[in-house]
Parts: sequence; structure tokens; C-alpha cells
Amino acid sequence: MDITRMDLEVMLSNCCYLKWLSLVRCSVKGELKLDRPLSNLRHLAVVWCEITRIELPILKLDTFVYHGDIVPIVINGDSMLENAQVWLFKENFDDAVRTVLNGIPRVQNLTLQILKPEIERQSLLNSTCMFSQLRCLQLLLGITLVNINKLPRVVSILRAAPSIEKLEIHFTGCGNHLCEAAKGTVDKPKYLEHCEYDYLKSVHMTGYKGARGQLEFLVHVVEKAPALEALTVDTALEIRDDYYVRRFCRKNACSDGAAVHARSCLGAIVSPNVKLCVM
Repeated sequence: MDITRMDLEVMLSNCCYLKWLSLVRCSVKGELKLDRPLSNLRHLAVVWCEITRIELPILKLDTFVYHGDIVPIVINGDSMLENAQVWLFKENFDDAVRTVLNGIPRVQNLTLQILKPEIERQSLLNSTCMFSQLRCLQLLLGITLVNINKLPRVVSILRAAPSIEKLEIHFTGCGNHLCEAAKGTVDKPKYLEHCEYDYLKSVHMTGYKGARGQLEFLVHVVEKAPALEALTVDTALEIRDDYYVRRFCRKNACSDGAAVHARSCLGAIVSPNVKLCVM
């Protein structure tokens, strides 16, 4: 549907009690920007709309959903946001994190899905901004063989979330190709030496296939999370058809070997107080 910014302004200016706004495949072809605060809006979804920027003065938003390309997002950075779900296609991981960080820095629970993430070898974000309220982070990554062994660099988002308590990382799509990734020994890169996750209590990974990058990521997090209570590593692949439906594909031939190796490596370093589950 073609709709202009002026159309939206006129419509929304007459909806002072609006609590739920969902824009799906609207061809705004410009900025989604309003000057008047939406004081009662609690849920905002922007899905596959042709926009170049989102800038909305929303005072007490509870849920924000975005599907599309990376665009600047500004949603009243001074207010708390309970839940955010951001779905991107093929984007640089740190660029995606930076966009979310600049737009909704006070989100408490974040789901970030990137279908084909590109991971840089150099950048670890190093942003002066922080996810000051982020407690639960869920990453869904359709990662490729080219990028899987650079996985430890996604800790850039953890470094920007000093109070994070729960981390889930799921490898989506046809993740069985990760069985072909290099295994090798686990390195401890110097760029991870000064990372600490003092409040992280729970880590859950699905789609684990024994790739070196996957294991390095887990080893690093375990060693740098002194408050860790539970670590779950599942070789089954979680597939999400939408935000509300999840299912698991059957495990393939490499799963047993990957589980045995992970259990051996992680079991040797986890604290006796950590509940370790590898399956």
C-alpha cells in the first residue's frame, strides 16, 4: 500500500488513544517521522515498509517489532522499552548492533535475527553507548561457513550490555552445513582478554555442530562469566517459521561427535556450580 508521511501524520494525529500500530508493506518511500508524541502507544510493528528512517516520539512503548533493511531508528531513547524484535536480511553484524543500540538503547529484552550476517575481523564495536537495561538477549543467526569461525567477535554486543543475565544464540536455516566447518583446537584470541560478563547467569546455544568458532565462543563466555548458573548446548537446529512458532529439526550424523567434544571441553572448565547440559 502506498502511503505518504503526511497521510500518516493526519491519521495518527486523530488517534490520541491508539495503543497498537502495525505497518506492513507500506510504501512510505521516505521517513517515518512524527512531531506529535504518541503518548498511549504500547506496541509498534514496522514490517517490510519502504522507509529511510524511523523517528517517533513514543513515551511508553512496550514492544517494538521491525523487519527490513537497516535504517536509522530513533524511538525516544530516554524511555524504557520492554521487548524488541529486529529481523534483518543480509547485514554486517556490528552495523546492525549499532543501529539497534542508537535507536533503542534502553530495551530490556532483545531478539536480533540476521538471516545472513557478515562478521568483521577487526571491529568489536567499541561504542560509547550501552544497552544499559538489557537483561535478555536472543540472537538468531543464519551464519555461513565463511563467517562461523569469526563467531567469537559477536561478543561485541555483549560488551555493550554490561548487565546482561541471559543469552540465547540459535543458528537458523540450513545449519547442518556447519558440520563441514573447521574443527581444530580452541584458541583464546587476545582481543577477548578484557571482556567480562559479571551478571550473565544463563547461556543457551542451539544448532551446535562442533565448529571451532562455536566452541571458542562458548569457552570464552564460560571463562568470563563468574556468575554463570546454567549452560545448555543443543546440537539440534532450531527453526523459526515466525515469531510465535518454533520447532527443531532432527539431529544429523555429526551431532553425536560434536556433543561428545563439547562435553569434554566445557566440562573441564565449568564451575561445579554450573548446570551443564549438552545434547
